[in-house]
Amino acid sequence: LQRITEQQGEHDALEILPRARARVDAWFLDGFAPAKNPQMWQPPLFEAMARLSAPGATFATFTCARMVRDGLAAAGFAFEKRAGFGRKREMLVGHLERDVPAANEPPWYPRGEASRIREAVVIGAGIAGALVARRLAERGWSVRVLERHALPAQEASGNHAGILLPVLSAEWNNLSRIASLGLGYARRMLGRLAAAHPEIDWQPTGVLRLARNERHAAQQLKIAARLDLPPDFARWVEPEEGSRLIGARVEQPGWWFAGGGWVNPPNAVRALLNHPRIELRTGVAVTRLEREGETWRVLDASGACVAESGTVILANACALNELLHGALPLAPVRGQISLSPAVDGRELHAVACREGYVIPVREGLHCFGASFAHGVHDPAPRLEDHAGNIERLESILPDWSGLEPAGLAGRVSHRCATPDRLPVAGPLHDTEAFRQDFEGVHLGWPARRFQPARLHPGLWVTTGHGARGLVWTALLGELIASELNGDPLPVTEELLHAVHPARFDYRQMRLAPEHRKPWVVDTGDE
Repeated sequence: LQRITEQQGEHDALEILPRARARVDAWFLDGFAPAKNPQMWQPPLFEAMARLSAPGATFATFTCARMVRDGLAAAGFAFEKRAGFGRKREMLVGHLERDVPAANEPPWYPRGEASRIREAVVIGAGIAGALVARRLAERGWSVRVLERHALPAQEASGNHAGILLPVLSAEWNNLSRIASLGLGYARRMLGRLAAAHPEIDWQPTGVLRLARNERHAAQQLKIAARLDLPPDFARWVEPEEGSRLIGARVEQPGWWFAGGGWVNPPNAVRALLNHPRIELRTGVAVTRLEREGETWRVLDASGACVAESGTVILANACALNELLHGALPLAPVRGQISLSPAVDGRELHAVACREGYVIPVREGLHCFGASFAHGVHDPAPRLEDHAGNIERLESILPDWSGLEPAGLAGRVSHRCATPDRLPVAGPLHDTEAFRQDFEGVHLGWPARRFQPARLHPGLWVTTGHGARGLVWTALLGELIASELNGDPLPVTEELLHAVHPARFDYRQMRLAPEHRKPWVVDTGDE
């Protein structure tokens, strides 16, 4: 048997299918009978099935109701009745009989082609590169990962501990959607990984996010009332309950994210790369990419070819712009964490955040921080940043005072940020050609006047993860692996466009030339 891909989820079929991206080989319709669930068995359901179906896709369902047969026939499916199972006297089976034109996709968000050759090169052995490599390897691909340092996870993925929590917004915007999806996917991934590699220290302790001030608390209460979120996902708690949840006194109300937690990123990266189909090569600094026919040649500083592949995935944060001549609006944001020895009487049961964060003790140390500094490149920990981290810590836990900057250890890394605070994942477009081909967008020309944006064939990116790389890199790795492998995508079309590498150029081209300005990256953590 060939490999079967299954993706599980709970959604309203008429809500999710029209927005889904997939090529489905087989459908099983197992909703309640039309007499009990008529709202599901509507023409839009069958039309979405036809649009998402691969040529010759099959279906089966236990119901033989007239409205189901008529809907399937109108959408292009042929069917026949067969003997049912169990108490079902009859059932319907069939297949897509006629080709259904693919939905018109926005030409400025081109979709990458699935690869016929199941091998790839990933540049960058941080959490983003390790996750996309792992998801490809688990699909049977051979993956070579190139890392410029002597060990993996030496940049932002090298911190003592990192946290996972969602982002809330009143409008439940794309940032909130992708963070919540990413958190759920990351939790499942880390749970499976920890079963085989307990050294990753995955601790789903929950996360308490405190209000910054009274105004911020009032805004969050409005969000709580508007969204009516499931309490096992997010609930608003007063200081007394928050203190009980984390085991230390807090003075502000805040959000309790029961599904959040923390993990040791370096060990997680090493565990992800520990797969028989993944080859890790360290000490390889890639300086140039060249395209020859259908193959990318990956070159080092001496001009030597260190790898060749039809598929190359850039997962090396802001450094990828050195290979792409500044194609994407990315900016490094310096972050410094502080580490202090555990002190008797200062126990913490869960992660606590406000304008910084503090993580329960790991290997005798509390990790807290972190600073955000744009345009600063000092790689060594600075006393002034330790002092700032102490202020952040004391604003969260007022009883944890008395630390001195000179007595702290620390670590510096540079997060890769984007102007809209969303990550970047997908096939890479030819930026110069894009700006020429879509010059008429600002004049209001309709999408049908444009051809799909030209891509660099076989070149993909996952970057711009900011301070939330642990939250969404698992989902983005799955997204790229699904596209490359021709599998159903784990996100809706709207979210696919929200993280597409071409979105920045498209937004610029919508403006008249005199109004186009360089992108500015916000250095805030929210």
